Amino acid sequence: MFEHREDFLALPPNTPIGTPDITLTTTAGQSSDNRRGIIKLRVQTKPEQRPLYSIDVEMTALVEVEEGKENMPIEQYIRVSGPAMVYPFIRQVVADLTLKGRFGPLWLNPVNFVAAAQTLRSVVGGEPIVAYRAGSEGRQFRMKQRPRKKK
Repeated sequence: MFEHREDFLALPPNTPIGTPDITLTTTAGQSSDNRRGIIKLRVQTKPEQRPLYSIDVEMTALVEVEEGKENMPIEQYIRVSGPAMVYPFIRQVVADLTLKGRFGPLWLNPVNFVAAAQTLRSVVGGEPIVAYRAGSEGRQFRMKQRPRKKK
């Protein structure tokens, strides 16, 4: 979803976009046989903050282990490497959606998913679900603890 703020025609076209509050959420899951995984990235603005552009874009990647070519556990891949692989594409989609908007393109800042995962792991322990937020107050990481599987 992409749309302009309701009063966008009242604003001059050279109004700066500024730094809207963007939330990037990554979610990952894997099959019971540990051979396939799913990675979802979602980028959203907060409507209550009235950004010039309202954005809600989700991208999903399906991954599968190639027999004999495993180089890391799939769980590690879908939590760190997979989101890092998908992010440039969702970043480009957001830029393309906003390119012809009244206020010009919105480029998402790069994200170091490896550093984010290491930081969250040291703070929370275990395998967190990562949510990344970039806004006027800087970059922040929010986390939710993934429930542990009973063995």
